Amino acid sequence: TFVKIEDDSIMMVACDSFKLAKCKKKTELVNKNTNGNAHLDYKFIIPVKTVNELNRLISDDEEAVMQIFVTRKNIVFLIGELTFFSKLIEGEYIDYNRIILRNHRITVYADRESVISALEHAALITEEKVAGSVRSHVRLEVQGNILKISATSGTGSSYDEVAIGHEGD
Repeated sequence: TFVKIEDDSIMMVACDSFKLAKCKKKTELVNKNTNGNAHLDYKFIIPVKTVNELNRLISDDEEAVMQIFVTRKNIVFLIGELTFFSKLIEGEYIDYNRIILRNHRITVYADRESVISALEHAALITEEKVAGSVRSHVRLEVQGNILKISATSGTGSSYDEVAIGHEGD
């Protein structure tokens, strides 16, 4: 996972062979670097196993404070009484901005909970065994003011419709 920390925000980008996710959140950050520079601008890559373990360890308490200490090759997370250490991945991350489209032909607006519910329903049907090459995907289709969400696999099929608004083609 690529992490970019700036003055008032943290952005994370994660990618596998089929999906790319980017999330940027404004948050209160305190810079305790020793060179006197008040401007924050850090970029690093965290191994996926570290991210998965952190996700398991971090509580849902929005008031909780996490301290992050980064060196050129390592990262340390202080979460309450827990100290979590990991090595960082060296090198450059993929050019994710080139992958994410900027000029969209259509923009769709939908109720978040309805879409999440339909996707969770479809996810129960999907299978993925990458090495064995058994794959099924969730299909999204915009038709008029309806978003059709479907999935088919060897274990069954799923179909949901969500009311939407949209702009564009």
